[in-house]
Amino acid sequence: MITTIQLRPFLPVSTDKWYLFYKKINWLWWLQRIPMLALAIPASYGVAVFSTIGNTLPVVIAAVAGIAFESTYIGTIALGDQMLDDDPIGRRIWLGLNIFAVLASALFNTLAFSGGKYSNISPESITHGALLPITNFFYGFLLHWISTKANKQQQLKEDQERRLQQAKAESEKEHCEYCNIGKPTKQAVWSHYRSCDNKLAGLPKKYTMDGRLLT
Repeated sequence: MITTIQLRPFLPVSTDKWYLFYKKINWLWWLQRIPMLALAIPASYGVAVFSTIGNTLPVVIAAVAGIAFESTYIGTIALGDQMLDDDPIGRRIWLGLNIFAVLASALFNTLAFSGGKYSNISPESITHGALLPITNFFYGFLLHWISTKANKQQQLKEDQERRLQQAKAESEKEHCEYCNIGKPTKQAVWSHYRSCDNKLAGLPKKYTMDGRLLT
């Protein structure tokens, strides 16, 4: 799938001065993804806190684990924008990984607010631990769905414009009166006459120079 300009983090804009770099930034793209990052930060903190309960992991390693877990989830959402429509197995794997990631994140965060014990899970700990990852999941899924739809519409529009340009270019061509092959100019058609099999075979003219059949 072709990534359109609207779905790219930076715009293809050239600037002469380095401090005008902000003109290259696709603010719409970044604003659409800031909520995912903002929601992932507290969720990754919850994963890290859960990993340190009972000295299971050192603080530094637990922090890396939290960041890695949430960044894997965000990366999976981003990969969805590049998937092909005719890859049902890949889409099932993608959806399954997303569901597993959000459930695991919700569980880790809930346990982090429950002291690491299932017996301490309460409605309050579920509220603190589960809502952020689940919200992030649905937002990411919505973002992927809308981006995919926009990409398809843009691609269809570009294909239609390309076909119209090709049709216009074809209509502007001069055609051989014997075989109807199109050439950019009349001079090119006259040069083609020297190698046209139909003309060399002595066949009569069948077409006009604009490509229509002679009546």
